[in-house]
Amino acid sequence: MNRRKFLKLTGFTAASFTVSKNLFAQQEPSDKSKEKLLDGIDDRINKYRKAECTLTFLGPDGKVLKNSITVKIEQTRHKFLFGCNIFMLGRCRTPKGNEAYEKYFSDLLNFATLPFYWWAFEREKGKPDIARTEEIIKWCRAKNVVAKGHPLAWNWVDPRWLPDDPDKAMEAQFERISDCVSRFKGQIDIWDVVNEATDYTRDQQKEAAPKLTNGILKIGLEQYLRRAFKSARNANPDAKLVINDYRTDQAFGNNVLSVLVDDKKNPLYDVIGNQV
Repeated sequence: MNRRKFLKLTGFTAASFTVSKNLFAQQEPSDKSKEKLLDGIDDRINKYRKAECTLTFLGPDGKVLKNSITVKIEQTRHKFLFGCNIFMLGRCRTPKGNEAYEKYFSDLLNFATLPFYWWAFEREKGKPDIARTEEIIKWCRAKNVVAKGHPLAWNWVDPRWLPDDPDKAMEAQFERISDCVSRFKGQIDIWDVVNEATDYTRDQQKEAAPKLTNGILKIGLEQYLRRAFKSARNANPDAKLVINDYRTDQAFGNNVLSVLVDDKKNPLYDVIGNQV
């Protein structure tokens, strides 16, 4: 299968957009624009993702080996991350299913999203499910799979024990971010810090997460975003921090990205995550 067919089958074109002044305009790309995006993709890979280099091979004594030797080089990994969630690791219905899950995950993917949904990760206050997370991390490291945590902050469902007071709920939220990022520093260094912030007052959130939603409403979306990302950055300055959303329209640009900056207007995030 060539690259063009693979990208079409995986839905790449449906998630693609051209960077322009209308970056956040909500518009489905036409078939023509999709084809244009894929045209010349191999040439761009050769131009922007490849380069020539010179290798010098040394023997055990540190001296350069003779030109007549035969050298075989095989790429075993690359920097491009391609993956999916790993929620079902060890939790398929049968041992055979678990075996197949592990095999195909490690054979096909080098990137895994670990679950950090607060209401499930910490069902009891002060008792997060560290053991399960460490189990997945151990497996990922053994298979050379890069781990990402998702999400640190999302007002989708309130943890049952969260205090009713909105100020205390927000303080608990920021403390959780600091704790997770610092606890797993060096093991998980990529984080979806805030999830789906553009539409943070949907009916679902008001009903299932009134405490967190009221907390965000009280301090304001801007303060919520900034404090969340600063908490993560302080816990691990080297981490890659993601602002994740399912929207790419003007509201996302104006209400989220434009305010998620420091006092010098530098972005507090490293990566924009886009759900499609």
